[in-house]
Amino acid sequence: MLRGPGIRGGAQPGIHRDAAPTGWCHVGCRGPGVRGRAVRTGRPGPPVVRRRGQGRRSGHPGAGGLAAPAGLAGVPVVTGLSVSAVEAEVLTVELAGGPARFHAIWLRDNARDEGSRDVANDQRLFDVSELPEEVVIAAAEVVDGDLRVEFGPDGVVSTFEVDWLEAHRYDGVDRSSSGAVPWLAAGLEPQRLAWSRSDDPSARLATTVALVRDGLAIVDGLACGPDPTGASIGDVAGIWGPIRETNYGEVFHVRAEADPVNLAFTPRALNVHTDNPYRRPVPGFQLLHCLVASEAGGVTVLVDGFSAAEALRDEDQGAFDLLAGHRVPFRWRGDGFDLRNRSAVIGVDDRGVVLAVNYNNRSAAPFDTP
Repeated sequence: MLRGPGIRGGAQPGIHRDAAPTGWCHVGCRGPGVRGRAVRTGRPGPPVVRRRGQGRRSGHPGAGGLAAPAGLAGVPVVTGLSVSAVEAEVLTVELAGGPARFHAIWLRDNARDEGSRDVANDQRLFDVSELPEEVVIAAAEVVDGDLRVEFGPDGVVSTFEVDWLEAHRYDGVDRSSSGAVPWLAAGLEPQRLAWSRSDDPSARLATTVALVRDGLAIVDGLACGPDPTGASIGDVAGIWGPIRETNYGEVFHVRAEADPVNLAFTPRALNVHTDNPYRRPVPGFQLLHCLVASEAGGVTVLVDGFSAAEALRDEDQGAFDLLAGHRVPFRWRGDGFDLRNRSAVIGVDDRGVVLAVNYNNRSAAPFDTP
């Protein structure tokens, strides 16, 4: 199973490994905040990219839907702009998406002129504490289709492109969604990426969008044997970010062992779970590639932790709040390591949007019960 980061900031992938020729090849990419879909592993097959946890309460767009979430498909293009009201502290303009207010201090803090921003990297050249105490809008007009603003009392003049204003407007826009869409098995058609198309930007974008939206994707065409020329699971991880090692190394080979340090090294059936809740940070994306199964049977099960969290919210708000409002301990220890972390079973942001699910009964440490 593979999962992609991004989308909320740069991911730091993490890959786990034990040197073994067969079994599951397990890669976890570390990314901030995108955690939560549970997995149970079994039969060999193409790699699956799975993300850990997401959250948006809306319906799945359908089997063929590949529409990118807002902000991923490119900045919106606006065809018109007009200034409807200029006040000292607030400027109101008419955009394609309707009227929008922009406060003077907000515009000054985001000024686009060369004296305020580095042209090469778009970083600020000043600290907000250096701005005048009373920033005001001295004048505003549309010039060549863009918004030109003069600020007082320092006289700074900055031009804001109309599409930039539309992309960053804060009136009449709901930015609470994480881009994730909860799903049930009957309504999901996983996005697939043929490795032969992995250099195609459109194919990569569609797969990345699916990782944000659905939390999983399937990659076909990787090498399942010792072929040194074939693509490996590490090559897939490289699409989204660099590999970060754990105590397993770069790649974690899972196989049944006589004296296992983890239940993953046994033929025991494992209930659905999210992996590595005892790490800090928890891996945001996991890449699993079943190379060979030594015994008959076995099945891989994917469950949408975000969908389960939203179902719980609808059915029992009190239980949801309990799991979201209290951190619980997770722990895994072995020869030479003792990993511990505390996190909420359901991670939410300040607006209640689900961002993560951490569920692993095997690795739960004794709770601190009041």
